[in-house]
Amino acid sequence: MGFSREESDALWWLMVSADVSAARLILHLIEAGAWREDVPLIARGFLGRQRRGAWDLTVANAWGVLAVEKFARVFEAVPVDGATTASLGSATERLDWRQAPRGGTLSLSWPVAGAELDLSHDGGGAPWIIAQAQAAIPLGAPLSSGYRISRSVRPVEQRVPGRWSRGDQLRVDSPSRPRATWPGSW
Repeated sequence: MGFSREESDALWWLMVSADVSAARLILHLIEAGAWREDVPLIARGFLGRQRRGAWDLTVANAWGVLAVEKFARVFEAVPVDGATTASLGSATERLDWRQAPRGGTLSLSWPVAGAELDLSHDGGGAPWIIAQAQAAIPLGAPLSSGYRISRSVRPVEQRVPGRWSRGDQLRVDSPSRPRATWPGSW
């Protein structure tokens, strides 16, 4: 979630930030009864603004607690019960809310062909869902994260020349001065 003037409105010395604005927006929309179908999306975006479990200012954290509590009273007043079912292709999994009242994870195998994710909930309340796709992608070239270490290994004494065995002695050489290819200066 972001605002168009977020950079210029970051006035921490006046206790104003985009996090404060987002929390106050949620409170205003709930109070006014406006954009009811969009408020859960805005709340999700607001929660996503947290860094390490907190918003950017103490004031934002105070407004955030009020916004989340009011959101829960309005949108999550009915506790979740019953069962939620997820299907992807031929795979199906079910979560029974009586056995897992705090929710859980359903893991479906990646289908061979394209398939739609079907979700259904039988029971009270409206559970939240986060859908995540994970797929292994073949690595065509070495992956670089900006830091590279190189070394060379050569035998000093080998029991069988050209083959490593237990007890062999080796020499590991690295550049006398490691070179970091990290952005910025060291």
